[in-house]
Amino acid sequence: MADELDQETLADIEQMIRDWRALGRSLEWIENNLQKPTYNIDEAHRSQALINHRMKNLFSAEAYIQDSTFRNERITSEGIWYSPEVCGDTYWAPVRELIRRDIGDEALEEVDRSSTAIVNSIDCPRGEKVDSRGLVVGYVQSGKTTNFLSVIAKAADAGYRFIIVLSGMTDALREQTQQRFEEKLLAPNGDKWRRMTHPNCDFGASKDDEYQNAAFDLSQPDGRYIAVVKKNGHVLKRLNRFLRSGGVHTAQCPILVIDDESDQASINVSKQQKAEISTINGQIRSLLENKKVAYIAYTATPFANILVNPNDVDDIYPRDFITVLNKPKGYFGAEDLFGREALSHENYEENDGKDMIRIIPDDEAKALKPSSKKGAESEPWRPEVPDSLTDAIRWFIMASAARRVRGQRHKHSSMLIHTAMRTEEHEITAALVEDELRGLRAELTEETARAHWEGQWEDECSRVPSSDFPELEKVRFADIAPLISEVLDDTKVVIDNSRSDRRLEYSDDTPETVIAIGGNTLARGLTLEGLLSSYFLRNASAYDTLLQMGRWFGFRNGYQDLPRVWLTSDLSVWFRDLALVEADLRMEMQRYVEDGITPLEFQARIRVHPSLEVTSRAKAQNMRKAKVSYSGSKPQSILFNHNDREWLKNNIDATRNLVASIREGASVLLGNGPLDNGSYVYRGVDTDDIIAFLRSYRFHENSTLGRDASGKLINYILDEVAEGSITSWNVSFFGRRTTTDTGTIDLGLPGELQMISRARMREGNPAYANIKSLTSPFDRINDTTADNEIRETLIKSSTERNKSRERKLLEIHDDHAGMGIGHLAVYAIDRNSVPQRSSGNGNRVREPLNAVDDMIGVCIFFPESSRTNSAVDYVCTVTPDDEILAAYQTQEEELRAVTEKESGGEL
Repeated sequence: MADELDQETLADIEQMIRDWRALGRSLEWIENNLQKPTYNIDEAHRSQALINHRMKNLFSAEAYIQDSTFRNERITSEGIWYSPEVCGDTYWAPVRELIRRDIGDEALEEVDRSSTAIVNSIDCPRGEKVDSRGLVVGYVQSGKTTNFLSVIAKAADAGYRFIIVLSGMTDALREQTQQRFEEKLLAPNGDKWRRMTHPNCDFGASKDDEYQNAAFDLSQPDGRYIAVVKKNGHVLKRLNRFLRSGGVHTAQCPILVIDDESDQASINVSKQQKAEISTINGQIRSLLENKKVAYIAYTATPFANILVNPNDVDDIYPRDFITVLNKPKGYFGAEDLFGREALSHENYEENDGKDMIRIIPDDEAKALKPSSKKGAESEPWRPEVPDSLTDAIRWFIMASAARRVRGQRHKHSSMLIHTAMRTEEHEITAALVEDELRGLRAELTEETARAHWEGQWEDECSRVPSSDFPELEKVRFADIAPLISEVLDDTKVVIDNSRSDRRLEYSDDTPETVIAIGGNTLARGLTLEGLLSSYFLRNASAYDTLLQMGRWFGFRNGYQDLPRVWLTSDLSVWFRDLALVEADLRMEMQRYVEDGITPLEFQARIRVHPSLEVTSRAKAQNMRKAKVSYSGSKPQSILFNHNDREWLKNNIDATRNLVASIREGASVLLGNGPLDNGSYVYRGVDTDDIIAFLRSYRFHENSTLGRDASGKLINYILDEVAEGSITSWNVSFFGRRTTTDTGTIDLGLPGELQMISRARMREGNPAYANIKSLTSPFDRINDTTADNEIRETLIKSSTERNKSRERKLLEIHDDHAGMGIGHLAVYAIDRNSVPQRSSGNGNRVREPLNAVDDMIGVCIFFPESSRTNSAVDYVCTVTPDDEILAAYQTQEEELRAVTEKESGGEL
């Protein structure tokens, strides 16, 4: 029994185990050494010690491995060196309690798990050398700060003594981050932390600053120091001078660098041919030259980070690990608001997003958008307040009132207006908005105007009803009407830019109802509390810039039904496309988990968009094209020129020619007629017929397949046929069972085809129709059998656990249709398609197609292949040189050898 043993001896043994674990010893090594007689442990104590060890460390530590969101060489059963049980809980415990109060037990569990995994991915601070570089990928406005607060607290427990947080490029963002640290990290720990920066004082900003005091002795093992530093060349130079002045003390001090918004400013943007290094990147490199430094970059837009040159060993390429944080519960991201397509082999139900997007007509956008011309060529800018901006402001007032009705009077409410870049333009816009608010106050006395307010409220609530969110109470216009004047009186307009003396500030004591007008300062990092209404006209040409401008992403607890975003149709489509890019990249980075590889062994690839750059050219100097296979994928057409009669007729004619070629050939009609679901299926179609069809068929120029979609598909097919990976084709012409809902079309099949219905997205570019999704989940196996009962059995078998539905359907197809069989699916879409009431919120986010002719959609279900020809254009960074990989492996071996040596004797 434990209470019958010598508790003092057990405590000594437990401390020995903690020390071994802190030095990185494996579980097996510890157990073996506890059995050795060298340590004078009698058998009874040895057994009890092992029990304690297993209970406190083995199970909890290994759970972190199984649940972590990534893996690298340090996170294996041989390499867990940190857990709160091993390294203590001094700094983490009070932080954990505050986080629990803020986000609850369930969300805390995820933060706890992921932060422990991240700490384990860097080097143990007790080793002779610390040299770790990694990247953590979150979502825009998703709580990354909470995660790295947790990492910092745990790293402090583990022995990291100096924490440096690189926090954005503006004073406002640095101050916001410092204030968060004051409340969530420093205050809960009393006087355990020594501050080297303050909310109103960056590092070295004052000669009287406390950091210059001799009391800051980094050689003290019990001291914990922290500096929240703006990414500014002068500030970072002062920091590096301070570290260099510490001599041996600094050399022995384990430093943890957290680089927030790491894709901004931290990347080297100097031209490579000049062999120069940009100022901030150079100062970060100097910081990382210290003997014991772990560097963890955080960002929601990692495109520039993974394009850093891995062969430049002094740069910030995340050579040791990349981790993708799970999307938090209750988070509104790009795919939640805008929807996206499903990726190949992904168990994901395609969705249309929430009906919160409002399109600004082109003529109204021009009314508020200044000319891009400069100097003599520019015309005087005389903006007006268009109807869409009036709607956005009116909605902000009503939504703020609704929050007060729901008991959130003490919370901040914000509106974002981002229409221009230059500071003088912000001032002009602010004056217009002030005038508009005065007009809205005056019109409340008019009965017709009041009816307009009520009509907008009722329309918006019908499009996004509170009943979609079970925890929300319904708010009627009669509930908010008495509060509208009050909210209007409380609303103030703030300009947030580098010149403004009315900056955006939130106080815990006084709730703000504010309309914020600005540009770059509101476009990254800075949180707009209680953001309800966003009016956005800023064009951006790069993935990261555009996504970071989405301040409307985030958490909306208690008002999930109220956020609205006004933007142009092009921006709406781009955000939908970027939701797919994000999902694709996150799946790409899952290979670090599944294959147990590092970013040096495999470079993550980024999907290319036909209209946007991945990141700025200065950040993408190491970018190269990557080849990705169509293997097992299902490229499909979802964009159509629905108002172009000639374009639509071309695709109908191409389909009729395909049918004629098939019927003239040796293919077999499955079931001798239409199947039970209304489709016609031909098996054994020649590849030449498929190629001829694709040469004639027109994909939309903005297709996610990229430009020249037909050419890419044809080239891939020809290569696969030459290699014997595709041997034959089956073709399905999808229709419906007899119905009066849609018309029929004569394509030359044995009978007329009853067309399918696909409504268009309501908030899309009016120039073309976006149907969002063409295929149904089980269309891949439509060509496997003519027997409906057998087909239903196959469909049910696709729900096998622990395997994505697409993967299972691919396997079923190969088993029943044959290996190497391609499947072309052709869909005839009724020009008069309307939203289907059975599709949840479909009739809220979709509208009638209203095409000038019937449309032909296509999807190609490709069989699996081992080839790597490009299906979608991708880019990645350059491949590491063999010397770099060898040097990295040698370094890892040396670190393990040092740990072996340090833990070889009694501790």
